[in-house]
Amino acid sequence: MVTPPVLPTSNEKSRSGDTSITEEPGQILLVELLNQLGLFFKHTPDAKGARATAVIFDQIIQRLRTIEKLPGNSGGLIFRRIAGREGIAEDKPDYRILCGSIVFEGSEILHRLGKNRNTNRHLTNALDLAFGCFVEHGIFSLYIEFPGDVPEHIDQLRLALNIVARFHYAVENNASITFRYFGRAMTIPLIRDQRGRPDANLTLVAGLNGLTATNMRELVKQAEAFSQLSGKKATAASNFSSYNLIFDVKSLKTQLIRPLVEVNNLPWMHDED
Repeated sequence: MVTPPVLPTSNEKSRSGDTSITEEPGQILLVELLNQLGLFFKHTPDAKGARATAVIFDQIIQRLRTIEKLPGNSGGLIFRRIAGREGIAEDKPDYRILCGSIVFEGSEILHRLGKNRNTNRHLTNALDLAFGCFVEHGIFSLYIEFPGDVPEHIDQLRLALNIVARFHYAVENNASITFRYFGRAMTIPLIRDQRGRPDANLTLVAGLNGLTATNMRELVKQAEAFSQLSGKKATAASNFSSYNLIFDVKSLKTQLIRPLVEVNNLPWMHDED
């Protein structure tokens, strides 16, 4: 299992101020992937089951397979929100996209695509839709690990995206996530972290591993106890959330399916409360 970086990648450090489009074909592929993710997040919450968005998911998988073959990929990709550039409307969200050697910002590519508005209108609309959906769902960072051609991993990614797409609405209604998953009635409890806040990543763990809210509370307690007993210095990641603390304990993580999708789980993006 590839783990998202706890610290900014050396690639991002070196290029954080350089958004020149040197990887244009790869960037266009990523913009198209963003469009498909935006469509998935837009339509899934209103769908009663996973079949309704199966075509969009299949397109996401096809695009991920193509992107995975790009040279220099690091096993996954990250979209994370950044402050808007000067001259960009304050209410217009911007994200940085990272995939191996490809690093660019949405605002920069929108600017370049806008020079040929008639030809690239579908791409600019795609970014606007995707970023708007991410903000609506409270997604400030999204990590996706490539599932490869492993059917089990593809199914895990499908379930994970269905959970993430419904999480925001479950929080609004303080209710479990319910939908039909290819003939199965799924009910996934809304899981809260150690501070009592709804946590998308803990909810993903519950959904992928078939755990109840009670199971998850016990799991978090076990992770905290293991950490204290081991005397091991906590990593920045485990300090950041109960989710990371669980996967910092070897005896626990080997028993669990770790989600191929992680939401708002980049500790170096945030100041601790």
